Amino acid sequence: MTLRFDTAVQKDSKLSFTLTDKFSNTEEKFNFGLNHWPSYVDYHHDHNSGAYDFRPLDHMFANIPYSEFKDAFFYDGASMQKMVFYFEKVKRRTGEVYQKATVHVTLD
Repeated sequence: MTLRFDTAVQKDSKLSFTLTDKFSNTEEKFNFGLNHWPSYVDYHHDHNSGAYDFRPLDHMFANIPYSEFKDAFFYDGASMQKMVFYFEKVKRRTGEVYQKATVHVTLD
């Protein structure tokens, strides 16, 4: 099997891949993204979202991207493929990075 990185959509930080099975000559396409829901906080009744009771913010029905795609590293060896994707979100006013994530994809 081989894994090919196709594109990164900057707007929602989704990564597109194609997985190819050389034996059956088939391809599967899939997307990957880091998303989250902001958690609910009720300061008046002490009922916050927590480990056993997840509750998103009121009227928040769709998830939002956790951070933005920034860079990628690729290694294609004889018996292994490795891809590393870097995500980060920067505060607009200060330029400070406040959300960071690294995703490792390995295919043996």
